[in-house]
Amino acid sequence: GQWSLKIREWRCVGCNSHHDRDVNASINLSRWVK
Repeated sequence: GQWSLKIREWRCVGCNSHHDRDVNASINLSRWVK
């Protein structure tokens, strides 16, 4: 399904790891700038 922009954090049911959309976006931007 589609993800809503309101969902900012979630836990993966496959690996049980915690994900934060804002942290992921900042990591992606820092990699893009380099």
